[in-house]
Amino acid sequence: MLDVLMTTLLAGMMFLLVYWYYSNAFSYWSKRGVHTPKPLPFFGNLKDSMLWRKNFAHAMTDMYLQAEGLPFLGFYRSATPFLMLRDLDLIKHVMVKDFQFFGDRGITVDEKRNPIGAHLFSLGGSPWRKLRVKLTPTFTAGKMRMMSGLVRECCEEMVSWLQDSAAKEEDIEVKEVVAKFTTDVIGSCAFGLQMNSMRDPDSQFRKMGKKMFTPTLRNTLVRAAGSLAPILLKIFPFRLADREVSDFFMKLVGEIVSYREENGITRNDFMQLMIDLKKNNSAAGEDNASNHESSNHVTENNHKLDDSYEITNSRIAAQCLVFFVAGFETSSTALSCCLYELASNPDVQERLAREVASVLGRHGGSITYDALQEMKYMDQVVDETLRRYPPGGTLLRRCTRPYTLPGTSLHLDKGSLVIIPVHGLHHDPEYFPDPLRFDPERFSEENAKRVPQFAYLPFGEGPRICIGLRFGRMQVKACLAALLSRYQFFTCAKTSTPLKFDPRVPLVTTPTEVWLTIKKRPAVKVAGL
Repeated sequence: MLDVLMTTLLAGMMFLLVYWYYSNAFSYWSKRGVHTPKPLPFFGNLKDSMLWRKNFAHAMTDMYLQAEGLPFLGFYRSATPFLMLRDLDLIKHVMVKDFQFFGDRGITVDEKRNPIGAHLFSLGGSPWRKLRVKLTPTFTAGKMRMMSGLVRECCEEMVSWLQDSAAKEEDIEVKEVVAKFTTDVIGSCAFGLQMNSMRDPDSQFRKMGKKMFTPTLRNTLVRAAGSLAPILLKIFPFRLADREVSDFFMKLVGEIVSYREENGITRNDFMQLMIDLKKNNSAAGEDNASNHESSNHVTENNHKLDDSYEITNSRIAAQCLVFFVAGFETSSTALSCCLYELASNPDVQERLAREVASVLGRHGGSITYDALQEMKYMDQVVDETLRRYPPGGTLLRRCTRPYTLPGTSLHLDKGSLVIIPVHGLHHDPEYFPDPLRFDPERFSEENAKRVPQFAYLPFGEGPRICIGLRFGRMQVKACLAALLSRYQFFTCAKTSTPLKFDPRVPLVTTPTEVWLTIKKRPAVKVAGL
């Protein structure tokens, strides 16, 4: 009887302690006069997201739309307070004007415990600034033009591999097809390797790509623990990246670097730039990058950039890993969503196919970098796809020193976390009427001028805008041009309408299956474009 009583008392005390903890934590925004939806213990305002009922970006959109008229609102992920910005001018301040206060993404990086995690996306402060400047020369228009031939070879392999399916008018799972394509592109352009993912079911690169984005119980539990008690991720050396994936990239990069250095081999790819930086810190390249960054406002309180951020094999592996992740997963998601919308909107598909035929006809049928730049309706289609399905549905920034939001009395402490709800902005009817409708005309030359600045952020904005923007657009456009010049796509009985999104992963990714019917395209008439 005494044991039962003691157990009941202890349970009651634990309940009161937890209740007190959350009650105290949930007063953070109310003390500052910030509107906050009513939070729940353990979950805060993200119950559906934390229980894997809804994708995080979609949960943010729900909150964003419900706060119509407010410049910002507070919310909680478990007990951790976040500030969501709704006002475009405030977003501009955080991302550009006052970037010196918000240069970090709010990601804790322990390079000693997890060297593969110290990449450009996660780094902040001085290491990020120095590395960003060093890497910028890889993504100029000139480098994209040189890499376009490698991308074209991958396109030809993909089109050839699809011939039998198109001849039989089969239903195909396009997400896997384009994922293999983007894997091959990254393998060629970043690592100088032929992956052959299309024809090799045992491709190691494709295996690693699947492993990184297939939710596991372990990774899901680690993310949940980090949400409930972020301090756990600082105390214990949890790895979100699978050890097999980390070891694979560390070993691969070490072998490639050693082979090229020992044999004097050079190549126009991402890996070669990293090897050159490792050798001499590429002083000349840094000067060029500094000029380029200045033209894009990539400065932070006039910090002097130097060569003290040493490039090592582990740091090369970290950058190659994020290049692989960003280049393969986000582009394959954009491509599969775009093909789904083209199949669902045949008039758009046919207009785009006519443009592709017309432009390629002027370039001898070759998908060159210059030919892709001429495809203006293609740009509209890609822009609208990224509006409907932005791979990075939210942008996170951490306040690096005390800051007062302009025009308000709200003071943010150092360490405050700020969310820019990209998916919410892209689906705000104030900026994009009838937001669920796929309409490339939103981005015609005339209409695009009416889209308010900072309402459309598929690649971010400001100094931390996606460094691989040009490369991502090039491989997406090249893939679409190759496919639509030869094939047509239609929805089928297996097609999920509308598309569903996996709530267990942080990106706005589609499920593993996006089924469409593929057929050979009859000769395209280009008159009347």
